[in-house]
Amino acid sequence: MGWLSSAWNAVKGAVRNIFHGIEELVGLIIGGITSIFLFWVRKKIRIHVCILREKGGKSLATVGEVEASIERMNALLKSKYNVKVLMYGAPRIEVVEEIPPDSALGTQCSASGYGNIEYGEAGSFFASYAPNIPLVCPVTAFIVQSIKKGNEQWRGCSSGLLTNYVLLTPLGLNDDTTFAHEVGHACNLFHRKKKENLMYHGADRGTKVTKWQKWWFRASRHVNYW
Repeated sequence: MGWLSSAWNAVKGAVRNIFHGIEELVGLIIGGITSIFLFWVRKKIRIHVCILREKGGKSLATVGEVEASIERMNALLKSKYNVKVLMYGAPRIEVVEEIPPDSALGTQCSASGYGNIEYGEAGSFFASYAPNIPLVCPVTAFIVQSIKKGNEQWRGCSSGLLTNYVLLTPLGLNDDTTFAHEVGHACNLFHRKKKENLMYHGADRGTKVTKWQKWWFRASRHVNYW
């Protein structure tokens, strides 16, 4: 990839972040206020899933595995945040025919990796499959081959509240909490040190959340009443 293409990917990534930043600010103001007065009303979050393929063409997960993972996450989000998961897109679970670039298939969940996930070739690829719909703001989950932080293998990664997508490995997709954990990052939540908390960084995390975490999650632009 030449420097001109790299520069263009960076520009597109910066524009996306500015747009999403404005969306997030407006969402936090409106969602934050309404979450105080309408805390008992069940809200909704739209999820779109893209299953990537290995270089040989084999998909990294099955539709059945995704459906089971969505059911587990829906149960968690309902009980912890009073938020219901709705599937979004056509198809809602998409097996991507295009073979992704190496940087998207195997990512680094680190400061340097963030640059590629958001501003590099991988970011451009992810953005092309992630619906960007104002007022709905669905979260797209990409099933990728591997995620590393340093020398460690991770099960999931999110670039935070300015992106519309999260990344999961097949292992993360098939455990009980990683999908909900990464969606939590997309909805304003950061890591917690207590192991029993859903936002603990390790896969052996619990499922507890605090009242403040519930408020921040429900205030996200990705979570709405319609």
